This record gives sequence, C-alpha cells and structure tokens, in this order.
Amino acid sequence: MLTLVLAIAIGCVALVVLAAGTLAWRLTQGPLEITALAIRIVPLVAPGLTADHVTLALEHPDGERVLRLTVIDGQRPAEADQPAQTIRRASVAIAVSPLFTGHIAPEDISADGVRLHLARSLTGKSRPAGAPGADVQQMLSHLHHVAITDTQIWVADGALGQSWQVRDVAADLRRRDDGSIAGHAQVTAGIGAVSTTVTADGSYSAGGTQLEVTATPVSPAALARAVPQLAALQALDADVALRGSATLGPDLQVVRATVHAEAGPGVAQLPSKGGNTSPAPFQAMSLDAAGTPSQITLRALQLVLRSPSGAAPTTLGLSGNADRANGHFTAHLAVDMDHAEFADLPSLWPEGVGGNARAWLTENITAGTAHDAHFTFTLTGDETGDNVALTEAGGTLTGDDVTTWWLRPVPPLEHGHTVVTWQNPDTLLIAGITARQGTLNATNGSVKIVGLTVKDQVATINTDIGGPLADLLTLLRNPRLKLLSTHPVPFTAPLGTIAAHLAINLPLDSKVSVDQVQIHANGQLANVHLGSIVAGRDLDRGQLALDVTNDGLSISGPAQLDHMPGKMAVDMDFRTGPPSQVLQHAAVTLRIAPRDAKAAGIGVIGLDAGTMSTTVDYSERRDGGATIRLSGDLRDAGFTSPIGWSKTAGTPGNFNGQALLQNGKLVGLEGLHAEAPNLSIQARSDMVNGKPAVVHLERADIGRSSATGTITLPQHNDDPYRVVLSGPRLDLEGRLTSQNAPAVSDQPPPASSQPGTPYAVDLRFQQVILGPGHALSAVALNASGAGSRIANARLTTGGAEKVQADLVTQGSSRKVWATAADLGLLLRNTDLAGEVTGGALVLDGAFDDRLPNSPFSGTVELGGFSVRGAPVVGKVLQGMTLYGLVDALRGPGLVFDRLHAPFHLDGSVLDLDDARAYSSSLGVTATGRMDFGHKQIDLKGTIVPAYFFNSLPGRVPLLGRLFSPEKGGGVFAATFGLKGKIDDPSVSLNPLSALTPGFTRRLFNLFD
Repeated sequence: MLTLVLAIAIGCVALVVLAAGTLAWRLTQGPLEITALAIRIVPLVAPGLTADHVTLALEHPDGERVLRLTVIDGQRPAEADQPAQTIRRASVAIAVSPLFTGHIAPEDISADGVRLHLARSLTGKSRPAGAPGADVQQMLSHLHHVAITDTQIWVADGALGQSWQVRDVAADLRRRDDGSIAGHAQVTAGIGAVSTTVTADGSYSAGGTQLEVTATPVSPAALARAVPQLAALQALDADVALRGSATLGPDLQVVRATVHAEAGPGVAQLPSKGGNTSPAPFQAMSLDAAGTPSQITLRALQLVLRSPSGAAPTTLGLSGNADRANGHFTAHLAVDMDHAEFADLPSLWPEGVGGNARAWLTENITAGTAHDAHFTFTLTGDETGDNVALTEAGGTLTGDDVTTWWLRPVPPLEHGHTVVTWQNPDTLLIAGITARQGTLNATNGSVKIVGLTVKDQVATINTDIGGPLADLLTLLRNPRLKLLSTHPVPFTAPLGTIAAHLAINLPLDSKVSVDQVQIHANGQLANVHLGSIVAGRDLDRGQLALDVTNDGLSISGPAQLDHMPGKMAVDMDFRTGPPSQVLQHAAVTLRIAPRDAKAAGIGVIGLDAGTMSTTVDYSERRDGGATIRLSGDLRDAGFTSPIGWSKTAGTPGNFNGQALLQNGKLVGLEGLHAEAPNLSIQARSDMVNGKPAVVHLERADIGRSSATGTITLPQHNDDPYRVVLSGPRLDLEGRLTSQNAPAVSDQPPPASSQPGTPYAVDLRFQQVILGPGHALSAVALNASGAGSRIANARLTTGGAEKVQADLVTQGSSRKVWATAADLGLLLRNTDLAGEVTGGALVLDGAFDDRLPNSPFSGTVELGGFSVRGAPVVGKVLQGMTLYGLVDALRGPGLVFDRLHAPFHLDGSVLDLDDARAYSSSLGVTATGRMDFGHKQIDLKGTIVPAYFFNSLPGRVPLLGRLFSPEKGGGVFAATFGLKGKIDDPSVSLNPLSALTPGFTRRLFNLFD
C-alpha cells in the first residue's frame, strides 16, 4: 500500500512538473490568451469587472524573468448611482522569483485610456474606496516604472456641490539604480469653465525631495465664482501664471521654496475698513519671492496700477525680508512709488492701513501730484507673528499743485507745494502750506499728525485766516471738532468778514468730544449779518468781537435786529459743570418804533405811536433745560388793535412771559401776562411731548369781553382743537356785520380732498353782545366739525326768545332742527331784522353733502306773528288799495296766524316754493328766488284779502281747484311780483286778477 501511495505521489508530481513546464514553454512562444479563464476567475475576486482580452506572457527584460499580465478594454458596468468605469489598456509586469515564495512583486505598471468616475461624499471621502490588504511597501519594493497616459477622471463632489474633472493625465515615474525616484507629470484640471494645466517635475531620494511646478494662467476670482467654498480667492480677478520650486526634507517638510507669479490686467480687492474690500485696478503684477521656514525674502513685488482719474499709470514697488528666530519676528519693507495723483490716493492706499491718518489724508488732499515717494518700515513681533508692531518708519513724498481740505466743508488750500515727511513711526508732518482757501486767506499753515503707532491719532493745525465769517463758522461747526456741531450757535446764514488766528489740536476721530479738542480762535467781525437770531428775526450791521476757546464762545457788540437798533451779547460755555450750569446765553435789547415794527413785519400788534422797549433773554442749561424770557415796557407806546382794544402813549402797560424747554422741546409756557388800560391777560400752557397741549386762559379781559377757559391743541394728526370758554360777556359787536362778510363769487368753491382742521367748541356766556342794545343771554354752544364744515352742533339761549337748534350728521346729510319761542325778539337781539314781532319758529331741514356747496333744504313753520313797517309789503298792499292793511302795517302790524315756507338754500341763493302765510284777514303766497350775495330778488305770489271767507270755496272737495288754483289762494286774489334789489325792488301787480274767480285768474296772468 505504501509503495502504491508513493508511486501515485511521484506520478502526480511528475504530472504537475510536466504541466508547469509546458505552460512556461508556451509563454515563451508569445502572449497566451487567457480571456476565457479570466472571465471565470475575475468575478470571484472582483465582482462586476469584465475585459474583452486578457493575455499572459513571460518576458526577460534586463535578464530577469517577469510575468506580464495585460488587460485590453476592461470595464466595470454602470450601476444605479455611478457611470461605467473603463480602461483601454493596462499592463502589470510581476517578478517571477518572488511568486515561489508566495509574494506578488510588480516591477512595471502602465495604464492607458483610463476613464474613471468617482463620487466624493459630503464628508470629503471618495468612492470607490478601499486600501490594499497586503504590505504595500514590500509589494512595491521591486517596482521600477509607472506610466499613466490619456487618463480622465470625473468627480461628483458632494462636499463642493458640483462636479470637476482631471483630463489629459500623463505621468512617468522611474526608480533609478541608486534607489532614487524621478518623475514627470502633467495634468489639466477644470471645474465649470475654469481650467489650468499643471506640470510637475520632481525627484525623491533618502536625502530629500525636489519639486518644480508650473501652472498656466487662471483667474482666482473665476475659480471662486465656480467654487463658492473658495470665496477668499475672489480678491484677485486676473489671469495668474505661477512657477515655483520646493525642497522637501526626508519627512516631506518644506526646507526651501521659491515662487514667481505674473498677472495681466485685472482688479485686486484690497482689505478695507469694517471687513469690507475696495477694488484696486492694475495693468500688470509680478511677484518674485523665496523663503525657508525661518526667513522670507520678497525680492520684488511690482504693481502697475491704473489711475481711476485717467492719469498715467502708477508703479508701486515693494521689497523686503522677514526673519523668524529665537522667538522673535522681524520684517523690513521698502515701498517706492514713481508718481500718483492725490485724487487716486483712496484707491492706492488700503483702508485698513494707517488708521485715521489714512482717512484724513485721503479725504482732505484731493488734488495734485505726488512723486518720488520712498518709505521704509521695520516691523517686529513674536515668532508666531502675533503682536506685530511698527518700530521704524521713514521717508518722504513731494506734492505739487496740491489741494488740501483742512476741515471740510471749509474751502480747501489750493495750488500748494508741500513735502510730506514720515518723521518716525509715530509722526507725519505736512508743512509749507500757504495758499488761498476758497474765499479765506490762509497763511503760515501746517498740519502735524502724531500717534500713528497707536489707535488714535492727533492733528495740530495752525494758520492765520482772513475772509468771510460764514466760512470760519463752518470750520468751527465741523463734526470732527464737536464744537459748534454739539453746541450750535443760535443763528443762521451768517455774513460779514473776519480777521483771526486759528489754532486747533484735535484727535482724528469721528467721535471726538469737545473736551478732547484744544482750540482757540479770536478776531474781529465786521458788517455782520446773523439770520434768525431771535424769534426768526435777522441781525444786521453788526460790529462784533469774537473769541472761541475750549471753555466757550462769546460774540458781542452793537447791531440792528430786523431794522431795529439795539445791542446783542451771545455767550456759550463749553466747560463741564453741574446740571444747572448755563451753556448758552443770548440777550437782545431793542427800542421799537411803529416804522420799525412795520418794516419787521410785526405791525399786526397795532403799535402806532411812540416806542416800545423789548428785551429777549435766552438761557440753556447743561441738564437740557432752557428758558426764553420776553418782557417789554408799553408806557411810551400807543396801540390800536384789530381785536377792539386801544391804548394811548403815556399810559402804563407791560407784558412778560417765559417759555420752558427741555432738550430742545417746548415743555411749558407760563407767566404769560399783559396789563394795560382795558387789557388784562393771564395764561399758561400744559405741555405734552414738547408741544403745547392745553392753554389755560386764567383771565382774558379784552375791552368788554371777559372769559376764562382752556384751548386743547391737537397732539396727533386726527386730534381736534378743543375750545372751552365761559364768562360773563362775549363782545361780537362789529364782527357779524355785512362789512365782515366774505366776497361772493358766481363760481362754486373748488373741491377739496382735505377735510380741514377738526375742532370741538364748548362756549357758555351769560351775555353775548351783538351790537348797540342787541344781546343774547345765557348762550351755550356745543359744536364739532372740520374746517368750515360743522358736523354736529347744539345752540341754546336762555332769554325770552328761547332758541334751541340742533345739527346732526346722518350719512351724507346733516339734519337741522331748530325752534325759537319768539322769532321777532331773536331777530331784534341779533340786529338782523326789526319788522317781525312774536312768532314761534320751527325749522326742519337738511344739508345735502353729496353736492357742491352742501345746499340746505327744508321747511320753516312760524305761528302767531306780526309784520310791522316792512316797506316792500307796504308797496304791494298800496297797489291793491288795501289801505286798512297798510295802516295796520304802519301801526301795530299785520298779524298772521301761520307761515309755511318750503325753501332751498344753495350758497347765498334762496329759492321759495309755494311759501304761504295767512290769517283770517289776509293770505299771502310766494314763489321765487332771493340772491343775497348779489342782493337781488325775483318773487311772484298772490295776496288774498278776507282770507278766511275767500278761501272757503277752494276747500270744497273736487271743485276747490276751480276757485283757488294756487295752494293757499282764494276765489278772489291779486297776483304780484317783486324784482330787483332786495332793499328796494320794483313791484308789479295785476289788478284784473283780483276781480276774477280763481279758475280764470291764470288767463289774466298771461299778460304779466
């Protein structure tokens, strides 16, 4: 059995050796097609991989046997979330001898026509992923050559949110006999429309690595637009070509590196204040730098900048070096500039460099040419680059034809020559400034800026100034001084001339306080005009002295206030102090004559004789409170006032009052008082939110009127004026006469979309005087409305006339209901008419607010009244020879039992429609129009004598219209007409109509 087993084993070994020998012999004859075998084996180790051809060959390069496996047109089919992966040709040469020890040692790897699709997840990992399971270093120890050609890779990048590609990949790596590696690679990478071709050459050895890299031009800004995650590259919008080299140590750390960059025309976004950027257009840029981990040398950085103003380009050159050693950092930098326009300085000088000095220089030197600039800087700091400080600075810049704004908006110094010297890191001096500054003459000027190395800088300005006052005040009002801008002078539109010296020491800070500014200006003002210095009035012809320091300002001297001669003094205190400290005080004393009052536009006060002495005094405290005191002596003045009060010169009189303000808002009006013969007024006001809210008339005795009450002023747009007044008397004499009536126009008033000022009135007076011997007693009026439109009202009187009238708004109309116990007494008391005696009045009507003029229509009912002494009525009765009635009219009056008068009032035109009045002895009808505006009348009507008996047939059913065709008429009645002036109309009468029965009366009226 043992002999049989050994025989079989020896036979099997012989068969294996024979098969291996046969395979080896076959491989030496040429590549062996093993595609069929591969189709069965590959899916077992790499599912999804296929190939059109797979060959195996035994080669003898350099005398060493290798087994070369070649795959033609291999692919991984497309999957649901990934396109197909393909390779045109791949070849691996595997050393044969290590195979006998169970190791795979590739010596040569090549790939051509690779088309690879990868997906990068949101975490930055790529698929397909996976690391080789064998010891990579041992497996690659025999590798001598790697070649990759015509390869393209597409990456669906989840981290970037878009796809990018690498194309035209070509790489060749070779291991030299000494074990070092040398290689060359070229690749074109692109994303969107942006691409660049990178070429790299390098070598690796135990001593280190050498790399040289070039990149074709690409725009960093375009790359940032394509990849938002690279937004920082947006700062450079130009095509940049790069060339660089690096030496790496054994640990692949950088030992030395160089970089050279060139860019064509473009725009650089330079850091600006507040984290913003400012554009800097340039025509060309080049950079040449080298460095080690401890030293960086900027051989040259040159920028050719386009001039925003269209001038010749500016060339900036920067060079220097930075060293880091022994825990310290030191940098030396030199900046040179051939020339530049000062107007271009804001674009050339980044906002983040130079602090407030940069802001001051770029804002205030606006024209001229700077040239031959050379500045040097030394910076030191920690080794980490923190706590960097400027320790040395120097250099000069020459300026020609320079325009310098000292403190805007003061007119600038123009056509100057100056030398800007950076004296040290802390000090900048601008000297030799002597020029015409707009309309001011500035001489011996200089600006010295110190504190450049710290957060805040300070400028010292000195100059002599002569010229317009307004320009000097503009200088003192500059916000940087926080002088007159914080404590504004109480006048506007200053005019005049000044000769002064100005010295200012101020921080270059937009938030500078008055306490930080050292200032002194003093001089003489001539021919001064100051607008709105007191109550909106102007000061003229002033010859004043001006002095301004950090402690305060004073202006004083003789002048005229709105054509009125007087004296003025203005003092302002800028010092710190308690809340009660007076910061501003102004006083004006005047003697006002009638001519001066009219010229000043205050003739309405009625000054017509003598002179009035007036003093206006204004004081403002540190706590924000202020007081305006007004006082005057009226003894030497005579007045004739339009409100019915007058005073002769030589009689005593005075007035005074004061207004209280808080933080510029009016908070009180008090002590308002005026005393003179037949005049005594005392008032005060409550304030809300800086505005008068309620005016309290504690006493108002003007002529015969005497009242107390309140006037509530609106605080919001829709609030009404509320007037509440009461007292023993209200004198309206002379204010309700026809002389005060407005002019009448034939044209309707223009339509207005504005409702007018709303109001609410509550008046209660024991007596309202309307004229000599005419008054109403116990009058009460409550009314509300807007503008000229009364919306709701109630009027009552307590006399024998006992009037009650109500107006109520209902939709688009306003209903009116009024009654009077004695209309005749009411008309006499109001001095409107004296012909009517007695009569109980009922008025029922409505205003139609849908129509222009809001016409008023309604009916008047009047019972139990008599008419006496009416000339027009007398003419009509005489025409009918009713002399008994004429005598009654002249004597006790014509008595009527009832009046019924439908009417329509549109503006000043009254239309009557079948108005009728009657008693047992007389009946009257009337139809027509009365135009009160033009004082014209056109009425027609009938007069029915013996009205009771004459009208009886007209009341018979069916037959009544035959005897009395007109409503209220009779069997026998005369027709009449009134036409012409209301005061004296012409009277027409048809006597024949009085002799005819009613049904034939209209025939005779045909001839009227």
